[in-house]
Amino acid sequence: MAYLPLAGVRVLEWARDFPGPHTGRKLADMGADVVKLADVARADGGPARSQYAAEWLPLLDRNKRSAAFDFTFVDDRAAIARLAAAADVIIEGSRPGALAAKTGIDVDELRRRRPDLVLCSVSGFGQTGPLANQPAHGLNLESLSYCLYPERRDGKWALGDGSNLVVAVEIGPVNAAFAIVAALWNAKRTGEGAWIDISCWDAAVEAHRHRLTDVINGRKPWYDVPNSGARYTIYDTADGRPVFFGAGDPHFWAHFCAHVGREDLLAAGRGAEDDARLRAELEPIFLTATAAEWNDRFREWNVAGSNVIMSLEELASHPHFEARGMTTELADGTVMVTDPIRWVDHDSRPGDTIRMAAGIGADTDAVVAEWLP
Repeated sequence: MAYLPLAGVRVLEWARDFPGPHTGRKLADMGADVVKLADVARADGGPARSQYAAEWLPLLDRNKRSAAFDFTFVDDRAAIARLAAAADVIIEGSRPGALAAKTGIDVDELRRRRPDLVLCSVSGFGQTGPLANQPAHGLNLESLSYCLYPERRDGKWALGDGSNLVVAVEIGPVNAAFAIVAALWNAKRTGEGAWIDISCWDAAVEAHRHRLTDVINGRKPWYDVPNSGARYTIYDTADGRPVFFGAGDPHFWAHFCAHVGREDLLAAGRGAEDDARLRAELEPIFLTATAAEWNDRFREWNVAGSNVIMSLEELASHPHFEARGMTTELADGTVMVTDPIRWVDHDSRPGDTIRMAAGIGADTDAVVAEWLP
């Protein structure tokens, strides 16, 4: 039986691209009645948009319902306002001021009439600041939050392979969903709602918190992974695959030295010159076994280290991926990645009970009948 802790919570979602819909999907997977608001008068075509709809919407809009209105009609705008007044949560994902301008929802008046309402504005750069109205689309959030890491190839700038994972728009919605649940709990206790300003840029910046805190306090960051030495880096192995060696902590290093019979290295790696000598000692040791063999040894020896996953195909075929139950299946047989949260008592994850993404406006009549009796 599915565990749906947010069953009964009404969420009205007005958001087009990734962060807002991802926030809504997090809540829908938890059992909230998330109604995606659509404008039937808005042209939404084009090849790129069609591909987005075909490949991303099943992931972003599962377990939601869809209500469509013509935002230019007075009666439809009145119905939207009534739905907003009946919601426990409103998620809006656009630039500041767009919700009122496009839908006619008067946020200030609504919050006066519904002091327990939780409004979550999920945007690229937030509701305030010089970047508030900067267009946001994935990688420009990365470029402005020190998450892009461009490379020069043949004398020209290029995006590295790591650019396929857009940090800002992934962790922004996670923070949004967490904040919404916290605000709902407070509204239940006190009757006081909240307006939550979630900036995906803020979320990406906060991910740098350790080193950034040193910088803003005038210190040189001590945490420097790429230059952390021979005990915490990548080595080649017998089958040409890389292995990550994570013996930076003394106990991991002591376990490794004991098992490879090199207790003489326990005090090695002090200073740059000695660290280079240590790496020269370790390189031939790692060449004596394959990456997979080293992975097993690390586990047996209690040393932090592992072989390195080199592709998404390899990740999907990893035995831990299957053992953790990281996929779920739609009614049409489509397999998708499930939520990272696992409910132990129910041996299930949010979204395991899947309702496929609804067609635009498929649930308009039902939502109006249920929310506006």
